[in-house]
Amino acid sequence: MVEGDVRVRRIGYLGVRTDKVPEMTAFFRDVLGLEAVGEQETMTFSRLPTGEFDFAEVFSAEHDDERLIRNDVDFQIAFIVDDIDEARRECEAAGVELLGDVVRGKNITWFFLRAPDGRTYAVEQVLD
Repeated sequence: MVEGDVRVRRIGYLGVRTDKVPEMTAFFRDVLGLEAVGEQETMTFSRLPTGEFDFAEVFSAEHDDERLIRNDVDFQIAFIVDDIDEARRECEAAGVELLGDVVRGKNITWFFLRAPDGRTYAVEQVLD
């Protein structure tokens, strides 16, 4: 590993926007065995087995909260890092397109970026 590279620990989030919320939620929970941890009007949450704050989230096509999933995205993943601010600086220094500001939550902090393939990804830090 070259010094200065972002160091990913695991994938901590999978988000999908779909018009088949009940079917995708059932797939994650009933077929893949993920634990149900929440539902709201336009989204459901299932826990990934990798961490307390690692989730598979299903969003309806009408979901509109770009803090969680950008409106122009139908599928994204998030990479967990140790230091969100350092990761953001390193991505910026590498010329990666950053999308919006860092979102600082109670347990998780993240930002979005656009990779060279044009897709949106997230980088997250789970806070202790």
